Amino acid sequence: MKEKIKEIICSHTYIKREDLDSIGDNDKLTELGLDSINVVYIIGEIEEEFNFSFYDEDMLLVNFETIDKILKTVGKYVSVKSV
Repeated sequence: MKEKIKEIICSHTYIKREDLDSIGDNDKLTELGLDSINVVYIIGEIEEEFNFSFYDEDMLLVNFETIDKILKTVGKYVSVKSV
């Protein structure tokens, strides 16, 4: 799931894959240029890719600041076995 999330992030931002791979899972993606507009597109593609819809209370920028936070948020909806 982590690799797919990284692909989605790279497809909706100017962040290069090698830059994304060079940071830690708890480093803020905003330092690489992620903004709130990017997050809207990322949320949409994650929902489509994994076939679920986020609840409104989970669609907060803070839940998409790091790879780890994205994985935890998506993990509420998708079991690792199905990915």
